Amino acid sequence: MAREDNLERSTRIDRRKFLTGVGAGAAAGLAGCLGGGGGDGGGGSNGSGQGGGGQNTSQDTQTSEQVKMGGKPVMGMASPPNSLNVLSSSTAYANVMLDNIYTFGTYSDPESGRPIPGGFENWEVMPENIEGSGPTIVAEMRDDLTFNDGEKVTAEDFKFTVEYVTEQEAAGTIAASQFSSVESVEVDSPDGTTVNFYLSEKDRAWLTDILGNVFLPKHVWKNVSDYKKYTPRNTEEGIVGSGPFELQDFNWENWYELSRRKENATPWNSSYDFLDERGPFIDALRVEVFGSESALNQAMLSGDIDQTYDGIQVEKAAQATNKGNLEVIESQDDGYAHISYNVRRKPLDDPAFRQLLNKMQDKQWTVETLFKGIGAEKGTWATPTAFESWRPPEPLETGGSFDEIPVPDLSFPGQTGSFNIGQSGVDAARSFLIDNPQAKYDYSLGEAQFEKVNSPDGQAIYVDGEPIGQAHTNNNGEAGQGPLEMSFNPPSTSPKGAQLMNTWVGALRTVGIPVAKSVQSFNSQLPKIYANEDFDMYEMGWTSLAWANDHYTQFYSSEGADLDGSSDAQLFNAMGYTDADDLINEQGSLMEFEPRKPIVKKVLAQIYSDAPTNIAYNERVLQPVTTKYTGRVPVVGGVTNVFTWLNIRQA
Repeated sequence: MAREDNLERSTRIDRRKFLTGVGAGAAAGLAGCLGGGGGDGGGGSNGSGQGGGGQNTSQDTQTSEQVKMGGKPVMGMASPPNSLNVLSSSTAYANVMLDNIYTFGTYSDPESGRPIPGGFENWEVMPENIEGSGPTIVAEMRDDLTFNDGEKVTAEDFKFTVEYVTEQEAAGTIAASQFSSVESVEVDSPDGTTVNFYLSEKDRAWLTDILGNVFLPKHVWKNVSDYKKYTPRNTEEGIVGSGPFELQDFNWENWYELSRRKENATPWNSSYDFLDERGPFIDALRVEVFGSESALNQAMLSGDIDQTYDGIQVEKAAQATNKGNLEVIESQDDGYAHISYNVRRKPLDDPAFRQLLNKMQDKQWTVETLFKGIGAEKGTWATPTAFESWRPPEPLETGGSFDEIPVPDLSFPGQTGSFNIGQSGVDAARSFLIDNPQAKYDYSLGEAQFEKVNSPDGQAIYVDGEPIGQAHTNNNGEAGQGPLEMSFNPPSTSPKGAQLMNTWVGALRTVGIPVAKSVQSFNSQLPKIYANEDFDMYEMGWTSLAWANDHYTQFYSSEGADLDGSSDAQLFNAMGYTDADDLINEQGSLMEFEPRKPIVKKVLAQIYSDAPTNIAYNERVLQPVTTKYTGRVPVVGGVTNVFTWLNIRQA
């Protein structure tokens, strides 16, 4: 297939590059035990149309040489899956196994990232039928798929999947919301392969959310009255899926073994030109859980495992390049790290104030110092850098506007690359806000009244004549909430994220913005932020975003927000941002990709201009692997994906 985005997305990274970025000392060898914390790197693509893209650098395409069959590569993870119920699972640690056990309707092409046939081998979309009587989508399934209990996969199974997920209101990685536009599903024959979808409205994500969904076995799940209470790993039949592997054995939260199904049950390799048609080759895949990033990294460097699930820190990857049995594969990530704001609260409800917050991150320092010039790219637009054809030109290349949307210069006002603000930088930052004609409030300077200000002149920024701590409101508009609070993960789990947050908060305090730090675990932050919206500012990241760029409705529109505080559900637009609704709805009304792209670019420009979030950086995935196996298939997000396990073989 022709490349959609002309990028070298994945490549082996040699020791010389690490020596340049990290220094000879770090790459000289393994000295002592690895410290706490771990890689902030993203995970691999789940292979089900939710990631995609990658240059094939580690795989060996089909050749005439003899291939050694068998083997059981070992993959390590720091944390166990929360569930192996495909409808309850909500972590990438579960998906890494479930994606190999189940079939999904579409996958992502490793090179272009575009959705390609999976369980569905072809389809036709007819948006004009939404207001008529015919089907909106007609999809044809493969006719050679079977579940691992011997039952044939039919159109009735997918019809059941849509109806069951919708009826049960599933809300995990697979969610009822993905089928919200589906009015009904009909099949030509229960035992056939043709599925007809009747949509009530146009759906921009039809190819990933609808057709790209999981194939559930009706004969198993029809007996499950409540999916939340179903634990398939403990049932007599086990986990029944139609993918190339099945769960053979496990010691829960410690290790899991997936065995390859019989040859006639794995027809995938002959379907894709980027796979060796003689595969799959391995007998099984073993997944081991180490409980911490340090233990995982030690196992990788010691050669006890063949690859990690996700990426590791630059410093740890540098050590791997000095080991003769390891190599490091560098890939673009399928997500981004962000700092986001609760726009319900004064002064965070002012785009001009939020722009200043974004301006105070030295992104050159982030890339060159924090990530050693290797592990990250500068963050700008709210979509992965890998999806180039969806992105506008970089902000400084727009000349101050994109398609009549203002694109402000949010360059760091201090000494770029050092995160040193200095008095001249302080003056420039304050002037950016105080003299901003678009500011919602009247900003001025006054005597610092809160200890969380550390300005060199003792001055702080005032809002409408009041110190920020007095003007600062909660979600109910009640003022006097004190310094702004920044919530982020502890250094033990996110060392680079914590270092960035501490440095950024220090810069804000220097300018005269009082900020208190709240260090909380990831799991503690989830309900606080996404269910209760009880925060000012927080730092997290998104991963496994789709090439189709269908995340804006959930992340940045009123549809994904609890605007009146009435919902206890965990909604993804915790910020409460709604100012791009019109553009998001416009692009969401189109079902074809190319007409959507110019509107998506405007969405990205609007989000950048309004600044409800700051795209802190786009991480590069640095993934060490052993040279005992070859044939890995890189995609955006790394080499942990279903295609790798179909193609990997002993070297």
